[in-house]
Amino acid sequence: MDLEQLNDDLAKLRKNATDPDAWESMYQLLWPYLVGVFFRSFVGKRQTTEDAAQEVMLRLLRFADFQVRTQSGQAFLSYVNAVCRSVAIDSYRREASQPSAERVFQEDFGGENPDPEKEQITRDLVTKVAGRLSQDDLKVAYLIVDGRPADEAAAELHVNLTAYYQRVSRLRRRVRSILEALSGTA
Repeated sequence: MDLEQLNDDLAKLRKNATDPDAWESMYQLLWPYLVGVFFRSFVGKRQTTEDAAQEVMLRLLRFADFQVRTQSGQAFLSYVNAVCRSVAIDSYRREASQPSAERVFQEDFGGENPDPEKEQITRDLVTKVAGRLSQDDLKVAYLIVDGRPADEAAAELHVNLTAYYQRVSRLRRRVRSILEALSGTA
């Protein structure tokens, strides 16, 4: 990273925190650095990496106090690294709080690699369950199986995050109820 250019951009931003040329130059300098940091942190997850890097840039734009934190390029990079850590922790927490389709499957059906007979039984059960679900429940189920993050799934369903989680909870209750009914008739 070109610290001399970074120092020049910081000097411009100390004079005028909304200077678009300085921000553009700052973006061009920081973006490869941020993508590299997050690419390693998120083990190659490209979309998560870009989202996190963009979040850092937004936080810098909103909260950076260029009079205090920018006496040198090195001090500013230390501040950027602290923001990166904060964004990474937020992202990990958000990801951990969202149930993945694999984890839901393992909780509900047990085992990571069932034998072929169990796989066929599971496929048959899924077909029977899907036939008894409403269109809304099927949409939620497909989004979960597709591995969509909760915020994306909620946006696709045109509901807020709380409503999405309520739909997921309702879907799980319905699936369990259907499975209990099917096991009673088997």
